[in-house]
Amino acid sequence: MTTNQTAEDAQSFFRRWRPLILLGVLIVMGAGAARLFMDHRANSPIVDPYLAVIDQMSLQSPRARQRLEQYYAKHQRQTVASKHYPRLCQEMLELAAEDGIPTRLLLDGIATRLQGVRPDVKICPARIVVNSSEEP
Repeated sequence: MTTNQTAEDAQSFFRRWRPLILLGVLIVMGAGAARLFMDHRANSPIVDPYLAVIDQMSLQSPRARQRLEQYYAKHQRQTVASKHYPRLCQEMLELAAEDGIPTRLLLDGIATRLQGVRPDVKICPARIVVNSSEEP
């Protein structure tokens, strides 16, 4: 009699909590899917307005070009991942400033080219490095 009663108690426990268990499973699956999606987006390559900034800096500054090549070699890819863009952009701006490239003019020139295409784009999320030869 206790065996039947225990089996009924176990069965009634799962019947009673089934909706909550299913909800919990769905929440865990949703969180896992969201995490996979966010990781995929972070590793995806940067797109045109941001790619133009990186390309322009690497064309004008030898040190920035060298840093970009180091990035490609380190990460074994020929594109810049979205999650690495802000830091890489800052580093390349600093290197361009060390090479004597007026970084404000560089960013303003890129912003002017992109004005008609995407006026809402913030060119480089990092702070602008002011070169000693530039006006404030």
